[in-house]
Amino acid sequence: MARNVTVPSIGVRIGEFVARHPRLVVAIAATILLLAAQDGALAADGTLVEPADDASADPGPEPIDD
Repeated sequence: MARNVTVPSIGVRIGEFVARHPRLVVAIAATILLLAAQDGALAADGTLVEPADDASADPGPEPIDD
């Protein structure tokens, strides 16, 4: 019976990519960690980016009636 070696071959491909592009991998990992840290800081602060109610949103200019 033949064995399926798909998972080890994927691991070898990922390892080869990391070996060829170490700075790119570190930059992507740092970006992901920075975004996670910012999201965690926002959650800890408790403030949201969304307006609190509809009155605080800018509806734009008033229409001109002729």
